[in-house]
Amino acid sequence: MPEGYEPEEIDRWMRGELVLTDEGLFNYWQQEWVICTDRIHHLETTLAGMTARARTIPRSRAPTPRPSPPTRNVWRQRGHARV
Repeated sequence: MPEGYEPEEIDRWMRGELVLTDEGLFNYWQQEWVICTDRIHHLETTLAGMTARARTIPRSRAPTPRPSPPTRNVWRQRGHARV
């Protein structure tokens, strides 16, 4: 087992997806960086779209908050022996 590498690097190396050379590691981490930045961009775009839609929903269509469930004291007052 090679030492001095990250666990994910060793995992990829064991699966034959990575060559443990400077060039192989550089290519791997560059690819991971691109994947991460793409995910960040996708999430930011999705969030921006969701907040833009939320601002356009009229107040009359906005969900009304539900009342909270009765507390133990209310149940006792209603005659329930044990809660």
